[in-house]
Amino acid sequence: MKTKHPKPQGLTLFFMTEQAWRQALTEGLRARRKTAADLRSDRKTAAWKIALAAHLKQTTQARNAWLAQHLHMGRTEALSSHVAKHRRGRLNA
Repeated sequence: MKTKHPKPQGLTLFFMTEQAWRQALTEGLRARRKTAADLRSDRKTAAWKIALAAHLKQTTQARNAWLAQHLHMGRTEALSSHVAKHRRGRLNA
């Protein structure tokens, strides 16, 4: 049985995509006058983090797990729930 290995093109595309997500995160932080230190020190449910997560989900194809990790927002499910509430206007941010 042959072992399948990822195609180099697919791996390159993944890293290019993650690089774009990181760039969008950096720009989002700058627009909000926030830093990486703010991501670590502010609450997981800080309104600005939820708004940033919602923006990144709308403008990129960043995965919830990636957003939860890089925005220091805890569990993936919680991030998804907060973003959904934000989009429905039930969470002010």
